[in-house]
Amino acid sequence: MITGTRRTIRFTLFTVITVAFLVFSVVNRQFIHISFFPLPYSADMPQFVFAVICFALGAIVGSLGVSLKLSKSKRMLKSEHKHVMALQNEVGALHAEKHDNLPAVLSRT
Repeated sequence: MITGTRRTIRFTLFTVITVAFLVFSVVNRQFIHISFFPLPYSADMPQFVFAVICFALGAIVGSLGVSLKLSKSKRMLKSEHKHVMALQNEVGALHAEKHDNLPAVLSRT
């Protein structure tokens, strides 16, 4: 049931974004001149194409930043997991040692 709800929400969101993009494209069809000042390059393109290119570059840079942050967190998580496993092994060894010594302590009394 949750999967069907998610699918409906995704489809609705995709439809709304597509309609918004189409309206934006139709409204911003006029051409603009873009000059890359220090370089000798310039381009004439529709305004919506320039906006889409800027959006795509922002999404790429943002996803790279998030992936770099996540890789740092994953490394730290892996290190902490190793530390926890070592501590759990140590606690297990101490429990085993305690149970092994228990019959010897009971036989002395």
